[in-house]
Amino acid sequence: MATSVSLPQHKGAAVLRPPRTLRFTSLVGITFFCVAGGAYGLEDAVGAAGPAWALLAILVVPWVWSLPMALMTAELTAAMPEDGGYVVWVERAFGQFWAFQEGGGVGRAVLRTTRSTRSCSRNTSGSGFPV
Repeated sequence: MATSVSLPQHKGAAVLRPPRTLRFTSLVGITFFCVAGGAYGLEDAVGAAGPAWALLAILVVPWVWSLPMALMTAELTAAMPEDGGYVVWVERAFGQFWAFQEGGGVGRAVLRTTRSTRSCSRNTSGSGFPV
């Protein structure tokens, strides 16, 4: 169900936006893949530390690592409710040049992560085809 929101930069024009929802299971999945990048390397962790310690690390580390970032993101999003995330925040604090640099840096990081994940999956699957 779309909601009608009047934005100040449109001078009274109503803009339809879909409601934003993020359920708990989606949040857990996003947190896991942002922190761990996937399940690669878990076999070595279980072999080195044992299954109990590896499971404990899998359950605790994402929350310890991500909780401060989640709180910071929630505070900035509440203070500046605009689409754009990092780029908007950096632009407000440091200007357009650094906002552009931030956007490019995030884009390069996503490309590197995608390439490394594809490479790891190809090495583990044993096939030459991307998985």
